[in-house]
Amino acid sequence: MRAAKKLFVLLTVLCLFCAFTLPAYAEAGEEYGYDVRIYLGREDIAGGGVVSKQNVKAGTQIGSDAAGVSLPEDSKYYVMGLREAGKDNNEGLQNVFTVDRDLDLVVAYGIKGDQVAYTVNYVLAGTGTQLHDPETFYGNIGDYMVVAYRYVEGYQPQAYNLGRTLSEDASANVFTFEYAPLTAPAPAAPAVDNAGGAVAVDGGAAPLAPAPAEIIDLDDTPLGLLDMGKDLIEGGATAFNQLPVAGRIGLILVDATLIALVVWLIVRNKRKKATA
Repeated sequence: MRAAKKLFVLLTVLCLFCAFTLPAYAEAGEEYGYDVRIYLGREDIAGGGVVSKQNVKAGTQIGSDAAGVSLPEDSKYYVMGLREAGKDNNEGLQNVFTVDRDLDLVVAYGIKGDQVAYTVNYVLAGTGTQLHDPETFYGNIGDYMVVAYRYVEGYQPQAYNLGRTLSEDASANVFTFEYAPLTAPAPAAPAVDNAGGAVAVDGGAAPLAPAPAEIIDLDDTPLGLLDMGKDLIEGGATAFNQLPVAGRIGLILVDATLIALVVWLIVRNKRKKATA
C-alpha cells in the first residue's frame, strides 16, 4: 500500500514537471509564424488564383513581387501594389506590407494611362548613404501613391509610409526614407595632447531615433496636419456635446459676446478714423 502511494506521488510530480517544462522547451525551439495569402485578383488580367505562404516570420516584408504576377508588355493593365482584402485601393494600397499578423492581401491593378516612373530611396539621415538599393516603380500621372519603408536592421525610418501625387516630371517623383540608428554610438576614445597626457572628450551618446510617423504626405498639404485638425475638431465637438444644456447655452452666450465685442471694436475704430 505504501509502495503504491509513493509511486502515485512520484508519477504526479513527474507529470507536473513535464507540464511546466515541456511547453517552455517547445516555445524556445519553435518561433510562431503567420499565414499570408495573396489573391491575384481578376481572372481576365492575371488568371486569378492565390499564392499562400505559411509560417512567415514576424517582421518579414511582402511586396507585390511575391505574387509572381507577370503581365505582358502590351497589357493595358499594370500592377499598382497590394492592399488588404476588404479595403479599396484609395484606403489600403501599399507597395510593401510588414507581416505582424495573418494577412489576406489582394494584388491591385490599374489601367495604364500616362505612366511615369517614381523612385524610392532608403538612406542614412544626414549623410545620404544608401542603406538599401533604390527601387523604381511606375504609376499614372496624377495617381496618389503610398510607399512603405523597408526594414533595415539597427535603423528606424522617419515614417512607416510616404505619400505623394505623381507628376509628369519623373525627377520630382522621389520618396526618400531617412533612417536613424536605433542605438547610440560608442563614446569616443580620449584624445592625447602633445605632452602625452589624456584630454577629456565629451562622449555623450546621441539621442535614439524618434518614433516613426505613421505617414508623411510629401505633397504641399501634409496629411498629418489635416488629421491633426480633424482630431481637434472632433474632440472639441465631443467635449461640447458632453456638456449639460445649461453649460452649452452659457458657452454659446460667451462666444456670441466675444464676437459682438470684436465687431464693436472694429466699427468704433473705423468711426474714429473717419472723424479724424
